Amino acid sequence: MKDIEIHISKNAFERMIFIGIIIILIIISVFAVKKEVPECPEPDEVLAVEEPVVKQQEEKKTIIEEEENIFYVDLKGVRFNPRKITIPKNSTVIWTNKEDHTAHKVYESKRLFISQRMEPGDTFNFTFAALGTYTYYDAIFTEAMKGTIVVTE
Repeated sequence: MKDIEIHISKNAFERMIFIGIIIILIIISVFAVKKEVPECPEPDEVLAVEEPVVKQQEEKKTIIEEEENIFYVDLKGVRFNPRKITIPKNSTVIWTNKEDHTAHKVYESKRLFISQRMEPGDTFNFTFAALGTYTYYDAIFTEAMKGTIVVTE
């Protein structure tokens, strides 16, 4: 067999080494940054959710019409506020992400509901049609964020 000789300039060799190092660093950063996030359970069946009635006022401010049986839960400081609420049957709970930079995703432990990813300022609502106690979590901060809703007559 004959030997094969490859001739490359010093600059081309240095460029190849530089590109190889960059590729290796990218591969390392992809695997190093990848951390395991608990997976949000998928609902077997999601109940229909009625959106609150929204009206535009002349001053271009959006308001929610005053309705009975609407309750609010804020997501702020990596916690639900309030953490526990008692509501009558057929009430709607509206979760609002009041964080400055953190996204959240709310889900009920028995897969009754799962919100979309809520960026700061986003809301999610769910109407509770059945009596019971419902525990819900944040899919991103599962251990830190837990709330309870008790539905009564």
